[in-house]
Amino acid sequence: MATIKAVFDDTNAAYVFVDANTEKELSDVGEEEKMDFRRELGVAEDGLDALIKKRYETLNLISFFTTGEDESRAWTIVRGSTAPVAGAAIHSDF
Repeated sequence: MATIKAVFDDTNAAYVFVDANTEKELSDVGEEEKMDFRRELGVAEDGLDALIKKRYETLNLISFFTTGEDESRAWTIVRGSTAPVAGAAIHSDF
């Protein structure tokens, strides 16, 4: 694993460490127990959350939220997009 990390570091590539076995074990555990278990293991963040955050960072994406009477939604756009671009993400008829 040290060799793989060295390659990522040498090429300035983005990466996230995810212990699939730990994530599988935690999938059947309640939220409070998950936090305790992660604390004991020294794993601060959920692996899937870390992967999603890194993906957004690497692809230069952000999410913005809209809320109405019936629903709340998250929309994904490129960071720095203009308001019309964000509006087009919501209203595909633009």
